[in-house]
Amino acid sequence: MSNTIYLDINAKNSKLEGDDNNILQYELPEELSLPTGTQVKCLQSIVNQQGTVGSSIVIDEDIIEKIVVQYYVVDTTYPYPTPSLAVGQPGAATDVTTNWQLFQELSVAYNSEFGYGDPSPDMPLQPFGTFLSNGTNPGEAKNVTVGGFEIILPLLQVCEMDAAGTGVVTREQQYFIPFTGVIEIEIRKGTYNVNKLAEIITDQMNGIEIPNFLDKSASDVQKVNNTYSGYNTNNTTLRKILIVNQNGITAFYNDRNTAPGEFEPFRNNGLPGPDQYIQVPQPLPSVRDATFGFSCIGVTPTFASACRKSAIQGYVGTNVPADYRLNVVMPNDNGVVENPSFYRGFEIPYTPGNISDAIQQGFLQYNPFTSGFAVGSTGFELKVNDDGEFQMDYTHTPRYIPTYDTFGNKQDNPGQECAYIKRVCGTPDTRRTAEFPTGRSAPARTIDLSWTRSYSQPMKRTTGFMVLNWAYQTCINESGGTPPPIEGQQQGYLDALPENIVNDMNGNRLYDEWFDSDTRRREVWEKTLWYKLGFTYNDIQNPANFERQYFPSTTSRQDLSFTTIEGFTTNERLDASALTTASTLVNGQGHSASGTFSPKGAINPVAGSISGIQSFNTMDINVPYDIYNNNAALKTTFGSTTGAYKGSYYYGAVMVPVITEGIPVSASRLPVFNDNGYMLVTSDLVEPTDIVKKNTFAGLLDIIPNSNLNNADFIADRNVLNHTISNPQVVKEITIKITNPDLTNIRLEPNSAFLLAITLPQPKQTVMLADLEYSSQEQQVASSIQQLTVEGIKNGTLPDFPTLQTYTVQPEPVSADQAREQPQSASRRRIELAKRAVAYHKLKTDEEKAEYLSRLPEGDRDAVLRAARDIGRSQGGGGGGTASDPRASDSARRATGRPPLTEREVRRGEIFRGIQERLRRENPEQSFRDRNIEAAKLAEEQIQREERGRE
Repeated sequence: MSNTIYLDINAKNSKLEGDDNNILQYELPEELSLPTGTQVKCLQSIVNQQGTVGSSIVIDEDIIEKIVVQYYVVDTTYPYPTPSLAVGQPGAATDVTTNWQLFQELSVAYNSEFGYGDPSPDMPLQPFGTFLSNGTNPGEAKNVTVGGFEIILPLLQVCEMDAAGTGVVTREQQYFIPFTGVIEIEIRKGTYNVNKLAEIITDQMNGIEIPNFLDKSASDVQKVNNTYSGYNTNNTTLRKILIVNQNGITAFYNDRNTAPGEFEPFRNNGLPGPDQYIQVPQPLPSVRDATFGFSCIGVTPTFASACRKSAIQGYVGTNVPADYRLNVVMPNDNGVVENPSFYRGFEIPYTPGNISDAIQQGFLQYNPFTSGFAVGSTGFELKVNDDGEFQMDYTHTPRYIPTYDTFGNKQDNPGQECAYIKRVCGTPDTRRTAEFPTGRSAPARTIDLSWTRSYSQPMKRTTGFMVLNWAYQTCINESGGTPPPIEGQQQGYLDALPENIVNDMNGNRLYDEWFDSDTRRREVWEKTLWYKLGFTYNDIQNPANFERQYFPSTTSRQDLSFTTIEGFTTNERLDASALTTASTLVNGQGHSASGTFSPKGAINPVAGSISGIQSFNTMDINVPYDIYNNNAALKTTFGSTTGAYKGSYYYGAVMVPVITEGIPVSASRLPVFNDNGYMLVTSDLVEPTDIVKKNTFAGLLDIIPNSNLNNADFIADRNVLNHTISNPQVVKEITIKITNPDLTNIRLEPNSAFLLAITLPQPKQTVMLADLEYSSQEQQVASSIQQLTVEGIKNGTLPDFPTLQTYTVQPEPVSADQAREQPQSASRRRIELAKRAVAYHKLKTDEEKAEYLSRLPEGDRDAVLRAARDIGRSQGGGGGGTASDPRASDSARRATGRPPLTEREVRRGEIFRGIQERLRRENPEQSFRDRNIEAAKLAEEQIQREERGRE
């Protein structure tokens, strides 16, 4: 009858504890007694972890991460269709443009003459003259002469909060703070396919699913908050900014005509009640919306950085340095800009309510700005490439080819994503002037080469967001909510503010500003979601790797200034492969057949006109010498250059569209599919003597590598760990737990199973019988050892092996309980040492023997050496006989100096063996032990009878 019990413990016949399905409680049909010596083995483990395949990522705990972004615009052109063709009516006879203009410009740029180069009025930013926005006549639109520098302009918004943290209305307490937002990502604990995980993060970033609003979309949240306007911004990657009217930025820039202490255009953000005037300097949550958009302007990266730092250093209200107040962009009550700084704002050139002319009537019928203007990205994307790496793209909004250019030319591939090659016309020589010349040879101001290069930047994007901190929530958790002070921090000002406002202001910190060492920054980064996806600190968070910007110097118009933006963003691809596509484009010259030309023979004449000639080699595009002109009265001054400007927005620069795509940023590492390489299976069935984690004791049944992938649902394993129970117990219920190596729970599906084998020990015999059994085993070993030397004995070179009883072997130290369980420990030791001695003796060289001894326990080495020397002496003593011949043993004893056997002992051995053989034939079923006992008894009786007979 088998003494092994097999148990199939699975999730179906067990009670599952908790929500993770990793703890099985199995109730036995009846109590099971497990005596000392019971062996427990886990023969098979099958763990049901759904989706565990080679492309799955295991999320061990719920992840909630917050991302802080700053929205930006670009120093570029923002054209929109004019509400009425009357806007493009011809100007004066001296105006360079006389055609209708299909596009109007939304943005306005100010303080350029102060922000760059020589601040004198006759040294403006624009190389063809200083023009404010759209000028006095919207049809002139002179600010689009060559466009902008195409650099990123981070957006700032206006804050009205005093030093006590409450709203005020005085101009002195209106200042700029970064226009930032916070995006929340939530990943529930579980196992995800990499592509599905990328989709979840993409949807949450783009506001398709808002985690803390039951995964509803951004528009659903806006409807609940009664802020939905039909303009589908998501308040995560895309937000609305306010578009002011002609009584807005331009009017305030030229003449500050509102009540003292107020700057109304930057306050009308559509928020109800006090929120219309108060904005804590913090990243805006996704639920924060503005009906008509937030009041914002775009500024240089350097100025934006200074304003951001001011917001977290503690400067609020009248404490804010003058350089960051509104007077850096607008005139004071005397019409003077005190500390001018370049900025770009957004306005439409009309006044609501004035419908006295065609311009205003046109805007009444066509006005796409009633809900503001969207800034940020429309299509952030996280995906997995063919190499298995995560990559992200489109934190920017690219440019797209319009249906027509500003001059009415129909464009190819409208709506196609593109980048523009832009080149400023003219050459930087003494003949080229910066203002409209009276003649080509007029010695006016020349165009600087550095300016020409600055303006000739590729046009790749219109707006976007840059990530200041990919791990805002992780920073809070790891710093305890108390980041180190930054340079220039005003602790006294911060102490005067409520704690919640200070915490909100810290949201504008960069990731690096949450920690005071590079080592700590990188250490914390490895705890983020992005590191698990394969993105290193250097990939997307290291400021040294962010995009570099350059533009004309603020002190010298011949030099360039360089700066690095403060966050991560993406861009469009434009490389040397576009060279042949654009080569020799924008010719603009038509070719007609001569009226006097007479072809020879049957050759047909050249077509009436030919245009669009291009050779597609490695030459440059055409950069015309003159600005756009279709005014015949000015042909002598500017020539006729209309054809060269096909596709352009500008009068002083040509544009060539190149169909392209975004440049994805790939993770430099493959994703961490599982932070744990294996699972632990523990149980209360075995004694908690195994050490796991960090010096934690548990009863370990199995270790399952996560690489044992059988299919998409199960991980199987057959590692067998053997446990022997030392303390008897009675079991009614068995608990099995599957955990990570750190003993945290694993989320499983409810189908795991385990096959256990419980082997009960055989009943123990009495000490006397056990001793006899071990003695019999000892005799068998001795006989086996003698058989190893039979050939030597036969040829007279090797006597028999000495009797093992002559060895004095020190038994192993044991406890009292072990002594009761193992009464013949010394006998077993003699058997084992005898085997080792024979093995040692058979070795050939001293090196082999030394190496063999080194592997033995130190306490056994002397006993093995003594036994081996006895074998050696026997080899040198000669003699004959057989292994069963008592005389062989007698000769061996004489050879080793021990007294020979007496005649009585020899005779008793002969009688014992004879009786033993007879009993074996007569009763084959008799046990070896019983036969030996009976043979010994009968042999002693017979030797005594023989002794009495001789007497």
